[in-house]
Amino acid sequence: MRGQNWATAGLEILIVVVGIFLGFQVDRWYEAAKERKEETQYLERLLADTKANQAEFQRQIDLYTQQIEGILKVDEVILAGELPEADREQFDAGLFAIGSLPTMRLQTGTYRELLAAGRLGLIRDQGIKELLLEQDAVSEFVKTQHRDFRNMILSWIDPVNNQIGLRDNPEGLFPLMVYDFDRMKDDKPFREAMHQSLFIMKIFRSYRLNEAKLNELILARLACKTEKTPCPALPDTRVRSLLISREPAEND
Repeated sequence: MRGQNWATAGLEILIVVVGIFLGFQVDRWYEAAKERKEETQYLERLLADTKANQAEFQRQIDLYTQQIEGILKVDEVILAGELPEADREQFDAGLFAIGSLPTMRLQTGTYRELLAAGRLGLIRDQGIKELLLEQDAVSEFVKTQHRDFRNMILSWIDPVNNQIGLRDNPEGLFPLMVYDFDRMKDDKPFREAMHQSLFIMKIFRSYRLNEAKLNELILARLACKTEKTPCPALPDTRVRSLLISREPAEND
């Protein structure tokens, strides 16, 4: 009789232990499923941000290219010593671009939310996390460069401002440029400032080109997780080191 009691007690204990174990397993499965759902939502949001960033990078690259071409036209016309009427529109656009340094703002809300909540570890793909951290570092580097170059531009822009004036345009929203071409073409400080501006623009276009390549890699990596496309391999060289060592060539 006593043996039967022990057997019954043992069976009851076993049932309790198995029940607790199964309960823990169900809880773990539920939490894992919840995290995977959250991960998918974050990946989809990161993908949307990255697509928006890619469009903005391309807009920036196109803008810098247009402004560089405009300043090159100014230099070409000044070297020629005369301003044909057919070149005046591009010449004026080039003058307006001297000293300009367009800014951009990345869509980083989802990434910042993950960091603030300490949830970046929710993303299982190590490559995506490394690329996002890399993009953040690159973005901060370029922001610092932009601030430093803006201050530099302010220190030598006076010769440009001395040559160019603005007046109201009765036929449009944008003001008309006023300048004396003959005085401008003989102004050496003006040309030096123009060449400095051109050099800085080439640097920042190269920055945006490299940032766009990094963003494109992030885009492809996110797409392979959310849209089941082939996953690209991670690069051996980080973009930030390329930006630091990169100097624009004459034909950039």
